[in-house]
Order: sequence, then C-alpha cells, then structure tokens
Amino acid sequence: MPDNAEFNRYANAILPSGACGRTDLLLALVMAEGDPEREIALAAILGFEPLPVSGRDTQGETETDSFINGEPATLSMSAISGTVQKTAQLKPLFRPYCLASLQNVVDRESWTAEQADSAGFGVLSDEDQSDWDPSYPEPVTLPIIPWTRLWPRLRRVVARTHAAGLDVLHLTQQFSKGMAVRRLPRKQRLSWPNPMPVILDFSDRLMPYWDDWRWLNRQLQARFNQQLRFYCLYSLLQKNLQPFINGEPEHKFVEWPRLSSGDTLLIVSDLGLNDPAHRWPVQRWREMLANYRRRDVRVIVLAPVSVRHLQPALVNSAEVVRLSPDGDLRPIRRMPPICVSQSKPKPVLSPMGKTLLAMMSVATRVEPGLLRALRQCLPNHNRDAGLEGEVWCYREVDTEPAACALIQWTVQHWRNTFAQLPETLQQRTLDCLRDWHARAPQGIHHEEILLWRHLVNSKTALTEEDNTARARQFFLKLKNTLSGNDTKGAESGEQLLQAQIAESHVHWVASTLSGKESYIEPLSVAARQIERRYADSQLPDGMDLAAWLKSSPGHVPQHVNLLQRPDLSFHVKEVNEPIQGGHARLATLDLDRKRMLWGWDQGNELPVYHPWNYLDDGARNAPVLPRLVQTGPGQQLSAALYLHTGRQRLCFEAFNPPDWAAAWGQDAFGLYADFKIREVTQRFRWIAPGTFLMGSPESEPERLNRETQHEVTLTQGCWLADTACTQALWSAVMNDNPAHFKEDMDNPVETVSWDDAQKLIDRLNHDYPDLSARLPTEAQWEYACRAGTTTPFSFGKQITPDQVNYDGNYPYAGGKKGQCRNKTVPVKSLPPNPWGLYEMHGNVWEWCADWYGAYPEPAVIDPAGPENGDGRVLRGGSWYLYGRGVRSAYRDGNAPVDRDDDIGFRLALGRTGVSLQVQEDSAEARAAAAEQEK
Repeated sequence: MPDNAEFNRYANAILPSGACGRTDLLLALVMAEGDPEREIALAAILGFEPLPVSGRDTQGETETDSFINGEPATLSMSAISGTVQKTAQLKPLFRPYCLASLQNVVDRESWTAEQADSAGFGVLSDEDQSDWDPSYPEPVTLPIIPWTRLWPRLRRVVARTHAAGLDVLHLTQQFSKGMAVRRLPRKQRLSWPNPMPVILDFSDRLMPYWDDWRWLNRQLQARFNQQLRFYCLYSLLQKNLQPFINGEPEHKFVEWPRLSSGDTLLIVSDLGLNDPAHRWPVQRWREMLANYRRRDVRVIVLAPVSVRHLQPALVNSAEVVRLSPDGDLRPIRRMPPICVSQSKPKPVLSPMGKTLLAMMSVATRVEPGLLRALRQCLPNHNRDAGLEGEVWCYREVDTEPAACALIQWTVQHWRNTFAQLPETLQQRTLDCLRDWHARAPQGIHHEEILLWRHLVNSKTALTEEDNTARARQFFLKLKNTLSGNDTKGAESGEQLLQAQIAESHVHWVASTLSGKESYIEPLSVAARQIERRYADSQLPDGMDLAAWLKSSPGHVPQHVNLLQRPDLSFHVKEVNEPIQGGHARLATLDLDRKRMLWGWDQGNELPVYHPWNYLDDGARNAPVLPRLVQTGPGQQLSAALYLHTGRQRLCFEAFNPPDWAAAWGQDAFGLYADFKIREVTQRFRWIAPGTFLMGSPESEPERLNRETQHEVTLTQGCWLADTACTQALWSAVMNDNPAHFKEDMDNPVETVSWDDAQKLIDRLNHDYPDLSARLPTEAQWEYACRAGTTTPFSFGKQITPDQVNYDGNYPYAGGKKGQCRNKTVPVKSLPPNPWGLYEMHGNVWEWCADWYGAYPEPAVIDPAGPENGDGRVLRGGSWYLYGRGVRSAYRDGNAPVDRDDDIGFRLALGRTGVSLQVQEDSAEARAAAAEQEK
C-alpha cells in the first residue's frame, strides 16, 4: 500500500488543478488498493459521487455526466461496480462557473455599420516624422535664484570676518574728536573658509534642481578656483563621494572630507524634506548633522524646500537657508521642537502642488525646465521653489533620468482637475508646452494639443482648431502606416518603433480621448498587429471596448459554443461540433471578430480587459477560471469574470447552489440541479442568457406568417426542466393523474390546461417558497429548444421518428415517412438537444407563460408577450402533429382552460428573466379560475 507521503503528494497535486475526470478516479482506485477508508478519502478529495443505480432503461442518457455534486452525498469508490455504501456526509467542494447575466452594448445596426474610411489621409511622410518646429528657439531654464541676489546673501552666510590692516579713517576720526586711542582700530573683512568642501546632493528626488547645482558649481568655482572642493552625492546609502569638477563627477570615489572643530561644510540638499513618503533620508541626514554638531563643525545647508516642509530636528542642527525665491536667504531661526508621531506620516500635497499636477497631466513628458516654467505660471505661489521637489517626489509621479510624468491610472483624475482651472492658466500651460516641446518629435506636440483641446471649453479650443486638425491627421496617418504593413513577414525596426509609439500614445490618452477621437481604437488594433508583445496585454483605462473590437479583424459570422476545458481554460467550438469528454458548455455566442476581451471584476473599479484570440487553440491568453474544488468550508467564492464580444458583455459567476437542489453538478451540457419530492426527481438545466433569432427565416420550408423572425436577447439565465412534467411528478404534487396515456408514470402528464399547470405551480411555491416555480416565457422556451442552432430543428434540417415523437406519416419538407406512435412516450426515451433537454420537439405541446399574439419586428430584450389576449402560447408540437408542426419556430395558442391529450407543460424555476407583467397576469388568471370553480 502506498505510504502516507505518497497519498498526500497525490492529494496536493489533484486539489489545485480543480479538474477531476474518470482517469483520476481510476488512479485513485489503484492507489486505494481495496481499502474502503482510503477509497472514501480519495473520492472526497476528487469531489466524486457514486453513480445512481436504476433498474429502468436509460436509453438517451448521455455518458458525459460527471456527477460531481456539491451537496452532501454518499461517497464510495465501489460505486463503480454498482454497489452504494453509505458513508458520512461531506462538505460541498465543487464550485463551477456559469453565465449569470448578459448585457447588450451595441445594437445590431450600429455594429454592422461601416466604419469611416481614413485612407484618404495617406501614410506618414518624412516631414511628418521630423520635429514640430525646428526653427523655434530653444528654451532657457532660469536659475532657481538670480546670482545677483544669491551671491551677497550666500557670502554673508558662509564667509567669516577677520581683522585686516589698520583702519586709518576710523583712527583719524578718533584723533579729530580728541579721543584717547587705547586700541588701534582694524578693518573687518569677510573671507571664505579655505579649504571648504561643498556637497552637492544629486539624489533622484532632487532631479529638478540638478541644473541649478551645476550652475552653482560653475559660479563658485569661477570665483574661488582651488579654494573650494566640490563633491557629488547620489545617495546616502553609498559610503563615498565623487569629486565634482567642471560640472561633471569624476569616475572615482573618495571618502567624506575629514573636518575638525571650527571647519565649515556647505551642503546643497533638501535633507530629504521634499519626500515625506520616505523617512529614511531625513533620519540619516539628522544623524549626520548631529554628528557634525558634536564635533563643532559648522554646517551650512542650502535647501530648496517650502516652509511647510521644515522640521525642527534638522533646522536646529545646522544653518539652513531656504533656497527659494520667496525666502530671505538668511539662516532659519531656531524652531521649537515638536512631538513627532511614531506612525508614518501620510504625504499631503499642497493646493498649489495639486494645481501643478493638473497642469502636468496634459504633458506627454515633463522635463525639469518645463516643471519650473509651469511652476512660475502659478498665480500665488509661483516663487515657491519647493513645489518642484514636492511634485517630483509625489507618489503619483513616475520619474525617469531626464523627465517625469503622471502615473497612468491617476492621470485622468488630474486632467479632470485641469478642466476646472481658469482659462488663463490653461492657456499658459499650452504656451509652456509649446516652448519646451516645439523642437521635439511631432507626435509629442500633437498628443498634447489633442489632450488640451478636449479638456478646455469649446470657446477656448477654437483658438487651436487648426493645430487640432493637424494632430488628428497625424495619428490617422500613423494608423494607415501600420495597417498597410504585412504583419506576417519580418517587421523592420522602424515599423516596430512606430507600433510602440502608437501603443504608448493610446495608453496615455485613451481615458480622455476614447469616444471623442475615432482613431484611438483602430490605432490600438493596428499597433498590436505589428508589435506582437502588445497583442495580449491589457487595454488601457477608458478604452471604448466595443469600438476596439469592431476595429479588430473580422471573419465570417460563427455560431459557437463557449466551453470550459478540463484545465479550466475557455475554449470555443462551432455548435455543430461534438463536445469532448471533460469539456463543459458555458454559453452559446454569435461571433464575427477574431478576438474577445475578458477581465475579472475589480470590486468598485471597472474590470481590466485583456484580448483573447480565441481562434488560436494554442493561445496562452485564454481566460482561466479559478479551481473548481474549494478546499475550505468557509472559503470565499472567486470574483466574477466578464467577457466582452463587442456587441455584448457577459458576466460569469461562481455557482451558488440553490437551496432546493437535492444534488447538482456539471457535465458537457452545463450545470444541472435536481429537485426531489416524494422520491420523484426532476432535473433542471441552467439555461444561460444569450441572443438568438426567434421565429423562422423566410427561406425555411413550410413556415407560417406568424413566425416573423426577430432578434431576442435574454439578459438573465433560468432553470428549465430537462423534460416535460411527468405523471409521476404531477401525482407527487397534486395526488391525482389527469393523463390519458397512463401506461408509464414517466410519460409526460397531459390533458392539463394552462390553469391546471398554475395550480401545480402554486402548490409547489407554497410548499417550497424558495423554488419560485413558473412556466417559461415563449422566448425562453424557443431559445432553449433551439439550443444554439439556427436550423428548423435542434437536430438539423430534418428529423426522424427516432429523434422526435410526431406523426411520421407526414414528414417535414419531403422527408421519408416513418413511425406514427399515436401516443406519448416516456420522457428521455429520445435523444436530447445540444443543451441536454429532452423532447422539446413533439411528444406533447408545452404551455408557456405568455399570452398569444403577433411578434414584434424590431429587436427586443427579455420579451414577455402581449399584455393580454384570448389564448396562452403553446410550443413544441406533439405526437399528433405533422413534421412542420414540431419545428423550433412553430407556435400556437389555446384558451387557458383548454385541455387535450397532447398538451402538457415544462417547469421553469426562479423569477429571473420573468417580467412583473407575466407574474401579475398569472396571478389574475389563477384568481379567475378559482372564482369559476366556486
């Protein structure tokens, strides 16, 4: 017998997979080696339940049932041999996914309408790929403080006074006044310490000031030459410094300068104050300054910070001068200590910092010089140089060595803020962008002008209408350039670069321009056709998903089944292809594009969608469901999965078994649940929502005029009995049997009126309130009958009596004559349709909830029939009708009180998908029938 380690290894290998089949069961039998307890344990791990043993002939039962039930059940591996052992009941384990709801996003007319042709704009030329305006003068970054203002203040702070030669003028004044000269007056002169080290902090958070540090280095070096020693510091994490000469660091490292008591050290840094999100720079600087203070080293700090960022622990440890135009350039007075909380402070952005971020949201990239220009446009705090560092270090800003930009998922918020700024500030923002990006590639300027145009009001936008048109044409040309390439061959480097530029542009502007600029979605599709690494990546926020899919490559419309593979990935096959073992049908779809989109529910946020090329069987980007086996008794169900086909959005949710289900599971047909009453079991199939063409096309033989074909969308799923109501089920509920053909209790009950069916429904709902039993609507019935097919019958274009119980003497459309049984047959005697529903054609008519009336011609959603009428709908035909009368589209209507030996019904469960009007009409009819009986 295998040891426990091997047993546990096998269990751990099976549980994460979430897919159990007969192979796993046979392997478990081998590992159990006849030990009943081990059989039970392995069966529980795999989620299997024994097959029921029945003495009745099960012809027509499918062999694809897996009988993986989540309801407590007896589990025994010996059930395969036909014996069922009673064991302890186990917790539910199995949690498959099902299509819970469907939403129409685009109507058929809009979806099939032709897109605007952009071929007339041509492709990109060499001129289009040059700079926007090469003749535009290069912008100049102004120093943080003019030298004429900085130098006198800096000289007073750093230099020290000393006695020089005799002050003859002062001495003469003393003599003239007759004063006794006890001490000869000396002249007081200022001198810089010699030598004096200068530390320039080139940390990433100070990148907006790097040019200022180089400028300061040039100015001081020109005046003091060898008297000052400059050092470059890139991070406090590195132990050594780099000598900084002529504006560039040397390629060597040296130790920090050794200073003695009375020496002076000049540090140019923010001391970490601009980055409150990271506390360690401030702590390290505080330790260093405290160490210098203990050694009596004079430390002077030039800090480009705002007043609100100052901290007493740092200000009181050195002579800190705020390097900002709004400061007086004098050392800050001693600050009173404050109690600092041990918790990490939350970075708070100042109001002007928020305005600055809003202005930056329009820019493709923000260089330090552009940041300064934008800061100087601010109405009130344009002299606060600390704003540059505050914004650069903000958590929603993504920085690079030469520029920064807002993070993608926050940029739309700041653009909305920009739209509320004063018009003058919006215009000044555009002027700054034009100054700094005029000599940049055209794509940058065109991108910024389009963003700016759609964020300002229409009156302001008129001033840039010509530039807006040029920008739009540029990206249309880019789309045409990418669309015209042969993506099957080897792409050149230029093509890949253009695709990368296009994809980057789409991600940056989609949240603002999608729905306003029609080129966005086609450009994204074209870029992904060239650059394959983008093909499966998620779509940017704000993208019009329907427009993106409509722009994707199309193909001949297909009617397909969406399947779940054993590995829990999605798979698509045409409806006429057989479903393999281990696969389960989740939905039936109409597709005319090569891609779909899928994404997981993000709670309060919109799903992030990924493309799925479902035509590629080997695609690695197919949606994969969470494992079906839940290992914990209280484990949370997984989030909903959304699938977008372009016209529709489908929501798949983890199945939550209804309380009335005695057993439930999943097989090739999909989900099923069994309702049991007095030893009678009725299986219900989950009919997923979907769209289909109700009625018959004019080309269908022997059709009737009352079968006008029209599009119907059912947005909610429902439970539908897999057979007509049997005499056994009727007797178990009503304690009588009104049927004419009573040879077998598995025969469908007939000779029941619509009102009779409502009595059974009322009794079921009274005894089982959570059941919500009802009759299906006519649309639900035909949708389930067709089971994804478009032919006259769910079996194809023709039928035989071996498939349908009808009058075979009168076959359909010239078919061969066959058997005429002249009576009903037991349910499940004939093959099921592709969705596992039996005898939807023939055997007995089936009542529907609707009043009988003419079909609407336009497309409808969740139809419930006319508000009133003389008769209720009958569907499916019967053993009595000819071949034409058992077609999927054939319909008739009888008075609700009519009874006949070929009229029965089929139950549906749950109120989902049923209009309130149908429920009210049903209640009124039942009340009227009860009144007549009195």
